[in-house]
Amino acid sequence: MKFFESVLQKYSRYFILGPLFKFIEAVFELLLPLLVAFLLKLAFNQGFNAALNYVWLLPLLSPAGAVAALVCQHMAAKASQGSGTELRRQIVSKIQRISLENIIGDGAEFYLSGATDDVNKLQTVIAMTIRLLVRAPFICIGSILMTLFIDRKIAAVMVGILPLFGFGIYFIIKFIIKHYRSQQVARDRLTRLISDTYNGLRVIKSFNGAIKQRENFASADRNLIDITSRIDFTAASINIWIVLFLQLTELGILYLGGVEISQGDMIKPQLIAVINYFNQMIMATLVVANLAILFPQGFAAAERIKRILNLPELPEPPESRAEIAKVKASWSKNTTNGLEIINVSYTYPGAAAAALAGITFSLNPGETLGIIGGTGSGKSTLLKLMLGFYLPNSGEIKIGESVLRQHNQAAWGNMFSYVPQGGVLFKGTIADNFPDSDGVRQALETAQAGNIVNWPDDRGKEVMSAGKNFSGGQRQRLSIARALLVEAPILLMDDAFSALDFYTASLVRQALAKNYPQLTKVIAGQRIETVSKADKILVLDAGRQVGYGSHARLMCSCPLYQKIYLTQVGEARGESV
Repeated sequence: MKFFESVLQKYSRYFILGPLFKFIEAVFELLLPLLVAFLLKLAFNQGFNAALNYVWLLPLLSPAGAVAALVCQHMAAKASQGSGTELRRQIVSKIQRISLENIIGDGAEFYLSGATDDVNKLQTVIAMTIRLLVRAPFICIGSILMTLFIDRKIAAVMVGILPLFGFGIYFIIKFIIKHYRSQQVARDRLTRLISDTYNGLRVIKSFNGAIKQRENFASADRNLIDITSRIDFTAASINIWIVLFLQLTELGILYLGGVEISQGDMIKPQLIAVINYFNQMIMATLVVANLAILFPQGFAAAERIKRILNLPELPEPPESRAEIAKVKASWSKNTTNGLEIINVSYTYPGAAAAALAGITFSLNPGETLGIIGGTGSGKSTLLKLMLGFYLPNSGEIKIGESVLRQHNQAAWGNMFSYVPQGGVLFKGTIADNFPDSDGVRQALETAQAGNIVNWPDDRGKEVMSAGKNFSGGQRQRLSIARALLVEAPILLMDDAFSALDFYTASLVRQALAKNYPQLTKVIAGQRIETVSKADKILVLDAGRQVGYGSHARLMCSCPLYQKIYLTQVGEARGESV
């Protein structure tokens, strides 16, 4: 719970001042019934004119209480919104420092809901606690003390119902909180289905899967409705029983007060004051009852936020960044001792078979490595291992003398720029997607994207979500150009030419060799022409390394490479191996 403690410390003045001003408001509120009873008693005993001498106190107390309430509201807003902002910042920062395995295992919707819906619920709980919950004990205790000052018997009745009410609220929270956990899971499932439908809309339509997707959504929606209905029904039932219990208690107090008035132990103005105090206590306890429905949501949200913030982080020794910076600075001066993959194997969590097994190769500064293989052969997984997104189950990944396991991914990632599959653009403008650098024009021309973006005139050009206003080939070329602006010695390209025609892809490769000769490149793809000119070529099949060497060598020694070549190139030329 250290992260919550840090939030409390950062906004401690608001957490202290808010309840303090709420206490001041409660004091003024509690003085009003006593003052009214005093004025009525004075009017009965000494006449109406005698009471008029003190009436001026009434308009004085009300504005003072209102000012205190406004200050409390302001403090509650500062505390809740500030805490929410800090928690969101911590969650986003945490996501940047945890393993990609955690993100994939839990699902993106888990973290999305944690950073949005759960933080919003916690903000509401904080605001309601300062504005309403802390008021309840002030009003309840104050009402009992004021009633005790008037009549001890009725005060004893009021004291007796509070523990019963407290136990009731405790069991309500305990009962409802498990339903809110189920609601969280159901909401996450619905969010995931909506996200999958949006991202895979074209695939769903092409395979006539709309009906099945609607059925899945309807099932998830019904499940969420059922859980929410049970929670709402329970909440409504609770309010009915609480109001009935408190009204019966008020009826008993009226009866007891009537008996004491008939016996001469109490006067009518005092009974009016007691009823006012009891009504104040009723209102305070009803607020707590309503918050009893809200707080289980907050507790469940806090548990998920706690789970996210307690996830283990990738290691980052103090010397990690300095060592990587040193390797990066000396990279271009070396001709050997570059990137090494030594007998690396990796299995995704929960998978039955290894995604990669026994991969070994080396790459010197300035060289180009091509990785080829069919769909599911492990090309993307290998690049993500090289980036440090995953840690290999066995084997080592080294850059010079530095080993991946000894570094944080953020530090290790400074050695690489990366072009993901399909090309990824962020919503905003071209300027939001490209750093303001002197090399932008050269990078765009190298990626054959100069006709897409005219830099710097098109800096303000709109980019829709996921770059939907650009074609697949345009997104890929812009992604390549952006990667070239990263000051990293190794460029990783994950099937970055798949949406480009052969001629454009050839122009990009030629421009890369001409304009960035010092750049070490790792190019993964399924086309033979994408990798055939590389210094070294790695052939993968179902996660296994089945070939490694130059194009000429593989044409003589690797059956799978020969088959790929003949399928894509040789048959068109009438060649045979």
